[in-house]
Amino acid sequence: MKPIVHESSRRKTISNLLLIIFSIVITGMILEAVLRAIGYHPFKELLNGRELIIRPSEIKQRTYEATHNAEGYAWGTQIKINSYGFRDKEYRLEKGSGVYRIITIGDSITFGNFLPTEDVYPEQLEALYEAEGKTVEVLNLGLGGYNTLQEVSTLEQIGIQFSPDLVVVGYCINDIGDTSPNLRYIQAAQKYGSSIYHLRLIQLIQSRIDKINLTEYSRIINSHDRFVRDNKDYIVDVVDDQELNNRINHLQSRLKVDKNELNYFVPMYLSRPHLGKLRYALEKLKTLQDQHGFHVIVLIIPVLTESHQDIYRAVYNVTEHEFYRVGFDVINVYDVFESSQFNRLLIREWDIIHPNKRGHRLMANQLYDVINSKFLSQ
Repeated sequence: MKPIVHESSRRKTISNLLLIIFSIVITGMILEAVLRAIGYHPFKELLNGRELIIRPSEIKQRTYEATHNAEGYAWGTQIKINSYGFRDKEYRLEKGSGVYRIITIGDSITFGNFLPTEDVYPEQLEALYEAEGKTVEVLNLGLGGYNTLQEVSTLEQIGIQFSPDLVVVGYCINDIGDTSPNLRYIQAAQKYGSSIYHLRLIQLIQSRIDKINLTEYSRIINSHDRFVRDNKDYIVDVVDDQELNNRINHLQSRLKVDKNELNYFVPMYLSRPHLGKLRYALEKLKTLQDQHGFHVIVLIIPVLTESHQDIYRAVYNVTEHEFYRVGFDVINVYDVFESSQFNRLLIREWDIIHPNKRGHRLMANQLYDVINSKFLSQ
């Protein structure tokens, strides 16, 4: 026989439940009002303007690209993309008589995250020539988050039509991996358009979930099996390269510290698939060089820290082998940065990847000296 539930007890239970729901709703409304009052907008912080500046690319090797004629505040600075899809002023396709044309490709350093356009090294390099009255144009095709293959594919799709005399590759330590979740951010932005995401509380919860997922995503796509699967068409076999193996072994012998103390990408330089993809990109660039007759300089941009520099030098040693192997000129600004003190070149105290305006000036000066002596003197 079922126990009899008194009507008064049922009503009390319902009243308590409604009271709890009412309290939750009121608390949520108060929190929502507070979050709005203090200007809390986590989606805006999470996207960091990416949805204004970049879009998916039809070119598979690029994955995403800058949106033509886009303009807005993104990656900590004001950005304007020109009609050809790169962060620079407008240039004519046809190279003027007597003009020496340089194209720079690279990632967020070359693109100029956190810096106005005039402070980034391609623009500073062009300004050095302008001051001398020389007709040298420097086009900046860098884009945040790109790896070397994406950079070379951008050169192939956009840069070649500008008939460059010289291509400068701004190489950063993280260019070896599939590192950027930028496309994932853009895909996330599409769902944020739903009305429920107008609530700051929902944004708070979802943005925390997305940050965790996006961070984990970068690690997953660079894991051995996933990386090999995703890049099977872009990996060159490097196993039989004895000189490369010697340099990898040298790096391995230095890695006797806690890897958490190092840049996340250092162990990728022990990975033959990652190095095989880098080689594929460089051989693609060499083919473009042979077809179009431009020169190539690789500018190695060091990690901005004095810690574990023996390990980072071993990393640069591995990459230099790959650059020299295809016959490219190499500038490593490590010594110049070190003599200027790494901590004086930081754009943000905790950011050991992106140099400030002074660091970009040092890079521009190094390029200027080498280009003048090796190419323009002719």
